[in-house]
Amino acid sequence: MKDKFKRILFFILVFLITLLISLFINRIIHDEVWNYGFGYNISKGLIPYKDFNMVIPPLFHFIEVIFIKIFGNYLYSVNILNSLLITGITLMIYKRIKLKSLMVYPILVCYTIPSYNTLCLFFLFLILFMVKDSDILIGLIIGLTFITKQTIGLCLVVPYLYYSRKRVKGIILFLLPMLVLSIYLIYNNIFYNFLDYCFFSMFDFASKNSNFSYLFIVEVIICIGILIYLIKNKFKEKNWFYILAFQIMAFPLSDLYHFIIAVIPIFVYLFVILDNKYFRIGVSIFLYYIFMMFNFNNISNINIIKDDNFMYLRNYDSANYYVIKTEGELFGRDKTKYKFIISPEAYLFKLYSNTLINNYDLLMNGNMGYDGSSKTLDRINNICINNSCKFYVKKNIIFDKSKQFDKSMYN
Repeated sequence: MKDKFKRILFFILVFLITLLISLFINRIIHDEVWNYGFGYNISKGLIPYKDFNMVIPPLFHFIEVIFIKIFGNYLYSVNILNSLLITGITLMIYKRIKLKSLMVYPILVCYTIPSYNTLCLFFLFLILFMVKDSDILIGLIIGLTFITKQTIGLCLVVPYLYYSRKRVKGIILFLLPMLVLSIYLIYNNIFYNFLDYCFFSMFDFASKNSNFSYLFIVEVIICIGILIYLIKNKFKEKNWFYILAFQIMAFPLSDLYHFIIAVIPIFVYLFVILDNKYFRIGVSIFLYYIFMMFNFNNISNINIIKDDNFMYLRNYDSANYYVIKTEGELFGRDKTKYKFIISPEAYLFKLYSNTLINNYDLLMNGNMGYDGSSKTLDRINNICINNSCKFYVKKNIIFDKSKQFDKSMYN
């Protein structure tokens, strides 16, 4: 009873700290806005892959709808969801390595934004620490992962099939979430759209968004190292095989965010298997250094939004907010029927002005279906041949750090 009380207290404390950091210290970034926007769209009755485009399956965004319906049309609604996921991950790690989990927590709270990637990380830790001996439950969790992020789900199937002793039942449970999703897709006549956006577009996404940076090289070295270890141990360490499969998270973007999410399980599992105080001290200093640098930069320019819009209670740069506020209001007052925002900030302006999202608001490479740029331009052209159209084209991109915005569309 005493241990149960401690775990509940630990959960509440970690959740509150995570939520406070998420809202008031971590800054709004484009992925947070887009992920919230997908859930918001569905909550307003829009149908994914038909009324708006996204490149991943919809499980995380269906879950977002629940929190948006309960807590309102605000970013903090999905930050509550994200804080619960981070707290759940931390509790699973705590159950395995006790207070050493606090060494990993800083990097978790800094880099896990409200995103399908956080849900995938949560599912991975369920497999590693909670249901590791249940083939059937693992199959179901991987199936849920697949309809959260298809690349992660597909890669996790490989070690699952290798180790599973009840493959038939496991595969049936793996396919069950996709079967339920397929019924939804067929009912809404968007099954082909789903395949186009989530699978066919991966060719465009990989070819146009691959980033051969130093992080790409580091990640390749990490993968080779884990593979060599598995081969030497004749693949007896199945947790390392699952962790290796999860490294697809870092590809093809290989940016800092996806790299950190990919290596978090590596740090955690090294804490599990290595009882070396010098290793723990070294890693802890490194992780807390990242935590302090990350939050020092954010704390130096905190601007909590107090206006009643979807960014309420979130930390966002004051200069950028002024642009969103003035130009978002201008866009909202424009009664032109066909108007397009050619900018990675389209979701920001539209969500601020309470304007419905459509298929022309996320013009990112690989997010518009196969050969999406040409098809989207053709659709816009067909609309504007017979109708009056207005285009808002942003000269100064506020936060296109990912370099994913379709420059041909912009030109």
